[in-house]
Amino acid sequence: MDPEMESQTGAKFEEDLDVMLPKCDIIVVNTPLTEKTKGMFDKDRIAKLKKGVLIVTMLEEQSWMRKQLLMLVTVVKLEKKSLFQMAETKPAMRKPVFTKVDQLRPGTTGHTLTVKVVSTKTVLQKGRPDGPQVRQMRIAECLVGDETGMIVFTARNDQVDLMKPDTTIILRNAKIDMFKGSMRLAVDKWGRVEVTEPASFTVKEDNNPVPSRV
Repeated sequence: MDPEMESQTGAKFEEDLDVMLPKCDIIVVNTPLTEKTKGMFDKDRIAKLKKGVLIVTMLEEQSWMRKQLLMLVTVVKLEKKSLFQMAETKPAMRKPVFTKVDQLRPGTTGHTLTVKVVSTKTVLQKGRPDGPQVRQMRIAECLVGDETGMIVFTARNDQVDLMKPDTTIILRNAKIDMFKGSMRLAVDKWGRVEVTEPASFTVKEDNNPVPSRV
């Protein structure tokens, strides 16, 4: 590297790989498998690395490099997980943020909330062709709520079976639909309806943001 470039970037060119490796906190490898790179990271080189060093391989064909390293890390007692956590570790599952009924707004999606079923009314039940068989299509309007208020949840098909009065339900990835100017909760194929342990709260029945006769 040109001395002027070194000065501008703050980087220093190392001619000797064995001298450079012990100084590195992160190593990024961008080389395919060739006769020259085969065995690049042997037991002796791995032993020179800092404990917990991060090694990132950028090319798909570098699976050879990953296999080679994983066979050696146990020999030199490096932390196996730390070698690949930047390149391969999956992000932690994000915990859902629970919403209350009085926080729901028109046109919003992605809600997770715990509610109690107050009442259920079937509004549609009819057969529909599904290949050689006929499936039942069912829709029920269910008044559900928590300690902040009540709202109508539109249950469809198998969801209807879960919506029994006094049952506590978790609605995951629910959305707000509008029907005749009123908000309705719904859960489509991207969400889930679950029966859960009975909630300790009492439904606030005098705060219904969705007037409806259920």
